[in-house]
Amino acid sequence: LRPAAAVEGTGGMTADLARWLSRGDRPAMVSSKIEQDYFPGMGFGFKAGEKVEANETLMEVPPSAFLSLKTATEGPLKPVVLDLFESNCSANAILAVHLLHERGLGAASNYSEYVASLPRAFDLPLVWTNEELGELNGTQLLTKVIQQRRAVELEYQERVLPVLQRLRHASLLGEAFPTDLASYLWAQCCVLSRAFLVHTEDAKLPVLIPGVDLFNVGPVDTHLDIDQDSGIVRIISNQEYDEGEQVFLNAGSEPNLGYMLTQGFALANNPEDFVELFVSFDRNDPFLDTKRRILRYLGVEHTDESIFVMQRKGKIPRDLLTSLRVHTMKPSEFDSFKQLENGKRLSLQNELDVSREVLLTCQKSLRAFPTSVKEDDEILLMPGGLDRRKAYAVLYRRSEKLVYIEAMHAITERWNNILFSGEDGAMAA
Repeated sequence: LRPAAAVEGTGGMTADLARWLSRGDRPAMVSSKIEQDYFPGMGFGFKAGEKVEANETLMEVPPSAFLSLKTATEGPLKPVVLDLFESNCSANAILAVHLLHERGLGAASNYSEYVASLPRAFDLPLVWTNEELGELNGTQLLTKVIQQRRAVELEYQERVLPVLQRLRHASLLGEAFPTDLASYLWAQCCVLSRAFLVHTEDAKLPVLIPGVDLFNVGPVDTHLDIDQDSGIVRIISNQEYDEGEQVFLNAGSEPNLGYMLTQGFALANNPEDFVELFVSFDRNDPFLDTKRRILRYLGVEHTDESIFVMQRKGKIPRDLLTSLRVHTMKPSEFDSFKQLENGKRLSLQNELDVSREVLLTCQKSLRAFPTSVKEDDEILLMPGGLDRRKAYAVLYRRSEKLVYIEAMHAITERWNNILFSGEDGAMAA
């Protein structure tokens, strides 16, 4: 390991940030086998300057470099932080205020070199324009982004801003502290995209770890390890990297919906992708109470509008099929409800009704998109490339469509297997 070193240019591991990380009794260290580079569409990251073996330490950063709720309460911002806690502000909101305070201090901040190295703008959908969000029409992500933005803005207006505007904090925060929404959203984007969740006894809390947050996230084996005694964070390679290969950090498996909300990117053919299907009771159904009791007996959690998660590769939840079987039951079939135990089917007609319901739902969802998968592929392959936000929006909506298409293929194949099996009895889902 060697002290942190910089590359030419701005952002990433700047010269000032490298010097700052190398100071102190326990400086941050970086493996001589990795070096910083700029990756189109992803920004700064690290690549192998020479072959990296498995189980090598690639970076270590001491806790003295962290920004966290702990450092927020230990510094001059403590009175503000205590008021934010009392106002039931989220951990992300408090860390965002901590970051804004350090930025307002400028060169007087103990973290000035780190803050100066942070991007001035982010590509998270949280800050996209309405026109850019229009590329997500038809997706479930669009609803999540709107909910996320409303929640962040509401917390800021009703909880954070009133604390910041209290007279007793005026001298502490000073005129340099930004209280505009745009600055707060910038800080929230920093926390969402760069903070790591650290487990405590009571909760998972966000922590900004300078240097470590420069690794781009990907589905690899390289992981973050925290020394429980010293608090030092280490990045360990659990796999080999060839020279020139980008070194990703595994922050846990995520669907593209999670990546988009917190990182602003999507992976092609992400196996973790899913969509949510909503199953509602017809309140005018005269047999509503009977069907509810059957579902309770079968151990299927059900409310007036239940949500079921449907994953890639046609993974249709057993409870979704059971719920639909009960929904489509005829009164003459009620006495046979025990046949549905353990995800088994009731009758050919009932199974046909269930299959048709899944197919129609998927078809309706696909029609809500302004484009097809084929058209998305053509857009992604356009000469000259796309704006980063549009590219990931198209890639994301394509990934949702694949879940529906694969579910349609799976339910069709499943029905054909039932039909041609010649059996009319129960069959495992």
